[in-house]
Amino acid sequence: MEKSFRQDAPRSSWRKGVSIALAGLLAGTLYLSANLPTTRLGFEGRVEPARVSISSASFHEGLSKCSALRSTVGTSAVRTRNPRAVKGTKPVLIKNGILWTDNQYIHGKTLLLDEGIIKEIDAAVEVDASSVDVIDAAGRIVTPGLIDMHSHMGVGSWPSLEATEDTNEMTDPLTPAVRVLDGFNPSDPAIKIVASGGITTTLILPGSGNIMGGEATAIKLRPMPNLSVEDMQVSAGVVDEEKKWRYMKMACGENPKRFYGGQGKIPSTRLGEAYLFRQRMQKARQLKRAQEAWCERAQQLQGRHQLIAEPFPEDIDQESLIALLRGDVLLNVHCYEPMDIEAMVRHSVEFNFTIAAFHHALQAHKVTEIIKRGRGNITVATFADMWGYKKEAFPASVHAPKILTDAGIPVAFKSDHAVLNSQDLVYESAKAYHYGLNEHLALAAVTSVPAHAMGIAHRVGRLAVGMDADVVIWEQHPLTLGARPTEVIIDGVPQDFGEERALTEMASQEATVIDRARLPPNSKPSMELEDHGHGYTNFQEACLQPTSSLVLRNVSKIYLDKDVVLDSEEEQVVIVKDGWLACAGSDCGKDKADWPNNAPVFNLQGGHILPGLVSTGARLGMLEIESEESTLDGVSEYDVNDPNVDKKLARAIDGVKMGGLHLEKAYKAGVLTTITNPISFEFFTGISAAFKTGGQNTVLDDDIVIADEAALHLVLGNTAVKKNLPISRQVATIRNLLTDGLKSTTTTVFKNAAVGKLPIVVYTENKDEIASVIQIQRHLRRLGGNPKFVIMGGIESWMVADHLADADIPVILRPARCTPTHFHAQHCLVGPPITPHTALDILLEKGVKVGLASLDADDGYVRNLIWDAGWNLATNPKLTQVDAVGLVSWNIADMFQLKSDVGRIKQGARAEFVAYNGNPFEFGTEVQLIVGGGRKGVECFPKQI
Repeated sequence: MEKSFRQDAPRSSWRKGVSIALAGLLAGTLYLSANLPTTRLGFEGRVEPARVSISSASFHEGLSKCSALRSTVGTSAVRTRNPRAVKGTKPVLIKNGILWTDNQYIHGKTLLLDEGIIKEIDAAVEVDASSVDVIDAAGRIVTPGLIDMHSHMGVGSWPSLEATEDTNEMTDPLTPAVRVLDGFNPSDPAIKIVASGGITTTLILPGSGNIMGGEATAIKLRPMPNLSVEDMQVSAGVVDEEKKWRYMKMACGENPKRFYGGQGKIPSTRLGEAYLFRQRMQKARQLKRAQEAWCERAQQLQGRHQLIAEPFPEDIDQESLIALLRGDVLLNVHCYEPMDIEAMVRHSVEFNFTIAAFHHALQAHKVTEIIKRGRGNITVATFADMWGYKKEAFPASVHAPKILTDAGIPVAFKSDHAVLNSQDLVYESAKAYHYGLNEHLALAAVTSVPAHAMGIAHRVGRLAVGMDADVVIWEQHPLTLGARPTEVIIDGVPQDFGEERALTEMASQEATVIDRARLPPNSKPSMELEDHGHGYTNFQEACLQPTSSLVLRNVSKIYLDKDVVLDSEEEQVVIVKDGWLACAGSDCGKDKADWPNNAPVFNLQGGHILPGLVSTGARLGMLEIESEESTLDGVSEYDVNDPNVDKKLARAIDGVKMGGLHLEKAYKAGVLTTITNPISFEFFTGISAAFKTGGQNTVLDDDIVIADEAALHLVLGNTAVKKNLPISRQVATIRNLLTDGLKSTTTTVFKNAAVGKLPIVVYTENKDEIASVIQIQRHLRRLGGNPKFVIMGGIESWMVADHLADADIPVILRPARCTPTHFHAQHCLVGPPITPHTALDILLEKGVKVGLASLDADDGYVRNLIWDAGWNLATNPKLTQVDAVGLVSWNIADMFQLKSDVGRIKQGARAEFVAYNGNPFEFGTEVQLIVGGGRKGVECFPKQI
C-alpha cells in the first residue's frame, strides 16, 4: 500500500509533506535537548528521553561492574603458593616412590611438599629430617590426586533422606541461577569415604532434571573444621593471581522432557527443550548487549552521572548465562544421543558460547566430527562401561573411550556419585584400560584431563613443581583390580581415615610392594586354533559345531569345585565329546587317539578355566530398558491380606524373554546361569526362575530352564513401608504365612517354603531385620519346619554373623561393595583404608556361606561379576582365588539348591565352562571360549567383543 500511495500522489505534495516532517523532527530534537537534561539507555542500547538521573554512587558502582567485565587474570607458569595451604603444617617428604607424571613413570625421585604445593622433585632433596614428616612409599606408585568432575555428593548426601535431597530444583525446567554452593552439605559422610579412594578434587553439579540446572562448584575433599563450604572450594583464598572459574550444569534429551512432559508441561519433546533453551539464551544475550551499551555510554560521559537515568542493567535470573556468554563460566552438559549433542553444539555456535564437557555422552563416539564443530576442545566425561538403564544409554560401547581419544577428543571418567560410588573412580579408568585404552590416557582421564576441563590444570592433576600438594600413594598399581590408596594428601595435609597404617611395616615388605606396582598388560595372547589335520582353517568353522566336541590344550588352571582345583606344572588338557566333559587334567589326551574324531584343537596359551558364573538379584530376561515400560515384563503388585495370595504370586519363568542384550552381554562375560526374580517393589516379589543365559529363542529350547521355581523372594524393610506395610507387620506376615503353610494339609508355595523345598530369599540390609528372619526360622523349626532362608543385600549382616552361621543362613551381598546409602544400613564396612575389614571378610571368618550379586544400580553390570569377586583379593590376604570363584558360582548354586552341575565343572557331566586367556582376576584377561550356557556347540571369542 505504501508503494501505490507514492506512485499515485502528486510529486509536489510529496515534497511538501517531507519538508514539514523534517522541520517538525528537528524542532522536537532541539526541544528535548534544551528541556530534558538527562537521557535513558533502552534495553537494546537505544538512547531515549529520561525522567530522572541516577546517583553518583550508582553510576560509579556501574562503572566498577563494567571494569570487572573486562578484567582478565593470568596464571603464572610456576606457582609459589597455594591459597588453601594450612599454616603450621609440617613439610612432607615422600621417598622411594615410583612417580607417575602424566605419560611416564619416574624412579629414584623424592617429592617434597611444603606450603601446600609441590616444592621439589629431585633425586636428592636436602631437608632437616627433624622438621619434616617422611613417608617411605617403598616402591609403590605415586600419582597426583584424582579428580571427579561429575558428582552430586553434598547435595544428595548419605544417608539418602528427603530432608537432604537438594540435587534438582524441579520446579521449572530453566533454573540457571540456582547454586550448588547454597545447598552443599559439608558433613556428608561420603566426603571422607570418597577421599579415601584417592579423590582430592570434585566438581559438584546440580542434577540433570532441568534443561538449565544451575551453577556448580569445585571443592577439595579436605574437611574444614569450621564446616565452611566456601573454604572447601578450590578457589578458596584466591585473590587475583589466577582466574576464579564458575561452572554450570545443563541437560538435554530424556530427563527434562520426561519429567516435565509427564506433568503436561513444556518441554515434552526435544523440540520444546531447544525452544526454551534458545528463548532463554536470547534474553541473556539481549541483556548482555544492554550492559555493554550502558558501559560504553557511561565511559563516554566520563563521570557525568546526571546524564544517565537508569543504573547498570542487571537480572539475577540472567546473570549466570551472561557470564557464560562472556566466557567466565565452564559449561558441563548432560547429553547422550547424537542429535542431542549436535543440537547443543548448534546452540553454542548460534549464541557463541563454549562447552567445556559433554557428560555421560555414551554415544559421543559416533559423532566425533560434530563435537569438533564446537568452540574449544570439548571434553567427554563418561563412564567406562555403564549402559542399558535407559534408551539413551542402551547402545553404549566399552570401546568408546579409545575411539574418542583416537579421534583427538579428551576423555575424563567420572562417577555421577552416588550413581556410582566416587570412591571407586579409579576403577572406571582400570576398566577402560582393560578394554584397550592406553594406561597413561586411562590415568590422565582422572587427573590431568578433568583438570583442564575445569580450568584448574595449573594447580591440580599433575605431579610437578608448583602444583597443589595433592598426592596419592597406592597399595598396588591404581589400574589393577581392587586398588586402594595407602596415603592421600590434600594441600600438603595427610588425611586421616581412621585406620592405623604402619608405613614402617609396609617398607619392610619391599619385594611384595614392588610386585604390587606391576601393571599386567591389557592385551594377552589370544587362544589359537591348532592344525591337527582336521581341516579347520578359522574359528568360524571350528566353533558352533552340532557335535560340541573339542580339545583344549595348554591350560594352566582348572577350577572344578571348591575342593577340586587342577593346578599342575604339567600341561593340562580338557576334552569335550558331544557336549559332555570326557576328561580334564594333566593326564588327559596324552594319547591323541583319545581325542574326539574331527574335533578342533585350541591352545589356550596358559589360560584358566572356570565354571559358568551364576547371577542373582538382577532382572535378566525380565527387562531391557528399565525406563521404557514396553521393554519390561511389568511390575507386580499384591494384597498381603488376600488368602489366595500364594496362587497369585508372579513366576519369573512366565515372563522371561530370551535373547535380549542384557542376557547376551552377561553370557559373553562368562555368566552362564541367572536366577531371575519378577519385578516388584512390594513386600512380595514373586518366585524366581533359574535358567541359562545363552538361550536365544524361548524357554522351550532344550536344557534352558534349570528350575522354573528357584526361590520365593520377599522384601523386608523400608521399601515395603511405602506400601503401608510397617516393618513389624511385614515380619508378622512372614511368620504367619509360613506357619500356616507348615500346618496346611495341601501343597502351597508357603508349605514348600516352610519345609525347605523352596528357598526363601529375603532382601534386607538392616541387622535387626536380619535378626527377625533368624527368629522366624527358630520359630518354624520348633514347629517341625525347616525353612531355607537366604539374606540378599546384607550390608549389616556382619553384625549378626555368629547367629547367621549358627542358623546356617547364607548371605548374598548386593552390591558386592557397600556404601551407607540408606538410613537403615549405616553400619556399612566400606573397607580399607576407612575400615580394616569388610562385611565379606567377617562373614567368611565366622563361617557364613557368602555369594555376591552385581551392582544394584544397573543390571548391565552383571558382566562384571568376576571382577566383583576378584576385588576382594586385593584387600583380604586370607581370601584365595578359589574362594573368589565360589562367591559367584557354586556358593550361589548351593543356596538355591540347584542341581549339582550348576556353577561347577563335573567330569562325566554336561560340559559347562568358560575358558579365559589368563587369570580372570587381572584386567586384560578375556573370555576366549564358552561351552554350554544354553548354546549348541562351542562359542569362541578369540578377540574382545
